[in-house]
Amino acid sequence: MIGCEISTRTFDLGTRIVQVVDVSGFLDAHTSSQLENTLNSLVEAGDYNLILDLKGLDYINSASLGLLMGIAKRVRPQGGDIRLVNLSEKINKIISVLGFSKVLKLFDQTKEALTSFK
Repeated sequence: MIGCEISTRTFDLGTRIVQVVDVSGFLDAHTSSQLENTLNSLVEAGDYNLILDLKGLDYINSASLGLLMGIAKRVRPQGGDIRLVNLSEKINKIISVLGFSKVLKLFDQTKEALTSFK
C-alpha cells in the first residue's frame, strides 16, 4: 500500500485567513480518511477558505473527490470555498473526466488561488 502525506500552511491575506493543505502520494480508500480528518479539523476550527496543493499527488479516486465536494458544500454557506492547485496532467484529466472541474475551482499556482480569495 502506498501512503499519503498531508501538511498545512496558513496565509493571512489581511481580510481572510486561507489554509493551504499540501497533499502528496495516493488518495484512495486506504488514505482518504487522513485528508478527511485534516479538512474536518480545519472546518471545525472555522477555517472556511481552503486550498489543496496537489503538486505531489500521484493518484486520486472518485470517493476522495466526493470528499472534496462534501467539504465545499460545508464551507460555501459560510462564505468560504475550496480551490485546487498544481494538478498534474493525470490528476487534472481525472478531475475533468469525472466532471468535478465544473464545480471545483482549479488554478495553476498557489498564488493565483490565494488572489482569488481577496
